[in-house]
Amino acid sequence: MRTIWIHIGSHKTGTTTLQSALKAAGRKDALQGMSYCHPVGKINSNALIDVTGKGEDMRWTLNPRILKRRIPEEGDCIISAERLFWLDDQAEIARIAKILRRRFDRIMVVAYLRRQDLLAVSFRKTTVATQVGRRFFGDRIGAFPEYQPHMDRYFCYAEKLQLWENVFGAENVIVRKYDKKHLVGGDTVTDFCSLLGIDSKIAVKEQNTKWNRSQLLVGMWLQARNHDCKDVPRIIADIEDDQQLMPARSEAIAFMQRFAASNALLARKYDPEGLPGYFDDDFSRFPEQGNDDLSTLTISLDDIEKRLIQA
Repeated sequence: MRTIWIHIGSHKTGTTTLQSALKAAGRKDALQGMSYCHPVGKINSNALIDVTGKGEDMRWTLNPRILKRRIPEEGDCIISAERLFWLDDQAEIARIAKILRRRFDRIMVVAYLRRQDLLAVSFRKTTVATQVGRRFFGDRIGAFPEYQPHMDRYFCYAEKLQLWENVFGAENVIVRKYDKKHLVGGDTVTDFCSLLGIDSKIAVKEQNTKWNRSQLLVGMWLQARNHDCKDVPRIIADIEDDQQLMPARSEAIAFMQRFAASNALLARKYDPEGLPGYFDDDFSRFPEQGNDDLSTLTISLDDIEKRLIQA
């Protein structure tokens, strides 16, 4: 009986660290006979999903050729690809199932969910160096993206997970709350390994670059002026700032209110004995006044312009 574990994200829930750990474990033969599937030189299988369009016109589709090529002929295996969390078309998820059911007897789907405002702020901090997030969330300069109705396709978790359950069955979809208090060992690596019944003692460093407030604001400003994402990290690399980018508390509360109904459904389904809105409603981590406006910059944008000319 063959089993495949599919880790679908979401983004900003320790995914990169988990993928690095699984890759390292695979090299050390520490997955107890399971294979961790990923392309050579990569730590994940995000290439399974093709992306087209922008904003409300963005579409995510399965690349079946890559999926078939990545699956080993024997044994249990693991796939991790946070791009799978973008999928909002049940037909695309069904295409995955059709391919996998030919080779596996058991298919387990695992999703980690982070409170939407925290995920949005964290995701926004990475879009200065990536294209996909920017194409979906837009070029607003600030800690939060400017809300658009198409964003519900990503942030309404209950509806999204229902698509996976419709295809694979509710009993085969495992939902975990990305919160130290709710994770085995307090982290995604230990928690995921506990689901698989394997040793989680794999030393890996946190993988994602952390940008400070000024770096992010300048990076967003550059992107809004249509500068190539690949150039942005180099331009902002030496900008110093001891603050992290933060929105105003009122913005975070307003953002979360948009998903209140979806989160209530999430709670009833996946944590009926827990909080009525699934996630906590503590917004004290956010300041009364945000620091995510260009007017708060201490660096001159004229100096940035000069760097661009010299480059």
